[in-house]
Amino acid sequence: MKKNKLFISIIFMLIAALLILIMQENSTTASEASHQISVIVSDSNSARWTRFRAGLEQAAKDYNVNLNYVTTTKLDDMEQEKSAIDKEIDNGTNAIIVQLVDNVTAHDYITERSKNATIALIETDLEQPDTSKSYSVTQADNQGIGTALGQLVSSDTTNDSVGIVTGDSAAVSMRFEALQKAFEAKNVKISWTVQNSEEAVLKQIGSPAAAIVTLDNETLEEIAEDYKDTKGKVKIYGVGCSDKSIYYLDSSKIAGMIVPNEYTMGYVSLSKVAIFLNNRMSKIVDTTVNYFTVTKENLYSTENQKMIFPIVG
Repeated sequence: MKKNKLFISIIFMLIAALLILIMQENSTTASEASHQISVIVSDSNSARWTRFRAGLEQAAKDYNVNLNYVTTTKLDDMEQEKSAIDKEIDNGTNAIIVQLVDNVTAHDYITERSKNATIALIETDLEQPDTSKSYSVTQADNQGIGTALGQLVSSDTTNDSVGIVTGDSAAVSMRFEALQKAFEAKNVKISWTVQNSEEAVLKQIGSPAAAIVTLDNETLEEIAEDYKDTKGKVKIYGVGCSDKSIYYLDSSKIAGMIVPNEYTMGYVSLSKVAIFLNNRMSKIVDTTVNYFTVTKENLYSTENQKMIFPIVG
């Protein structure tokens, strides 16, 4: 009988020791996972970031990290962005996810600052990246977006001439180059090219085009607003991702648009950084996210609905 009691006591002691070890392991894991990741994008509260931010928040929840979504106004130059990045690093953030406002001049700065914190770029890479990079990139397929946009516009044979509004985001150069090639292949005349919507309105008066094509969400919204009462006399196409752009598409103010998968961009960019922070031996690889060609006719397809209105757990 005494032997049985002793045996039972030993079993209980072993179980208690095992439970303590499990609790300590869980505590250690939670501690290791509680890193801070800051995110810096231009005009952070703009509706164009809604889906991107939803992806960030879901990944932060799944990987147990502290997400610091930095409040910004429109960042007009790299000096403003440097100031925001420096402030986050000085405040001790473990990593920064950043949308570059200028991917041409930022090379040396990003390379140097990546020594102080993990840096991940979104939307576009540096214009001249190093072979061995000190940062990672999660970007849209900007070349594919430009090609798809050109194919969408040229699929309507009445679009024999176009005006292009490039916008000023760092991602537009690759989109523009691919768009031009797509138009050349289909013999679509480019009547004019400008950077902003104000210039576009003036150009359209002097040299009317059958369609106006934009390369970023902000410019698409502005052009759609400018021409919303023209009853389709000029067709509007572009790259968009905001609820406002989707509304204009649904109400036929926009003829069609290319929608980058912003939710996936947000989720993947943060999850890659979180995994790396928890295991420095892991390698952060570059990722290119997909996009969708959306018109009023396929807006409510199952696939497009999942992308436009992702279910966040």
